[in-house]
Amino acid sequence: MSLVELKIDRIQYSETQTGAYVLFLSEPVTHKKLPIVIGGLEAHAITIGLEKDLIPQRPLTHDLMKSVMENYGIRLKKIIINKFDQGIFYALLITEKDGIEKAIDSRTSDAVAMAVRFDAPIYCENSVLEEAGIYLPSENISENADHEDAEQTKEEDFDFDLDNLLKEIDDITKPLSDFEEDEENPNLSEYDKLVLNIFGESPLPYTKKEIEKMLEAAIEEEQYERAAQLKKLLDLMP
Repeated sequence: MSLVELKIDRIQYSETQTGAYVLFLSEPVTHKKLPIVIGGLEAHAITIGLEKDLIPQRPLTHDLMKSVMENYGIRLKKIIINKFDQGIFYALLITEKDGIEKAIDSRTSDAVAMAVRFDAPIYCENSVLEEAGIYLPSENISENADHEDAEQTKEEDFDFDLDNLLKEIDDITKPLSDFEEDEENPNLSEYDKLVLNIFGESPLPYTKKEIEKMLEAAIEEEQYERAAQLKKLLDLMP
């Protein structure tokens, strides 16, 4: 299991989903962000946990859980965001008592709310960060990023539709190297083999620059699941 430690960057109101918030977890070295959509109650619980001087008159659910665990000698060692599937993040609470560790399944928002109360580190599977992590447009460290173009680029500006391709990529469970070879072009790249097997022809008229602009537009519009799909496509493109 390859883990990356993340820090809470910020919580902000979602401009696209009514009543929802976005929790941004950040990788300190690369500044890559993991955006997690959470509800208002969860955002409140995390915020209260971060403000150590702010003590509610009566214990909140996560405060009560912490008290119960401490009274029974259970320590929260860390949390791990271990899975990302169909736009949903999954997490584990790693607890310890008398030298015995246990992993407990948890909603990611609840896991983070517990982590801030125990001052426990937040870890993420590297594969999850690679798949769902993003660079926010204002913080993109890529030399090829063209922020001014990205601010004005919306997906509808393009004449082609990637929905089917992105869905097919998400559904792939076998290595790309297992795809059938093209007898006429035996040296196709993995991306071209993917396109060939899905659509029956290759290549498609998508440039890497156009996909990068779509990715930045998706991030600006808080379409994080689609952004993760577009990033996956970029990773496949030569």
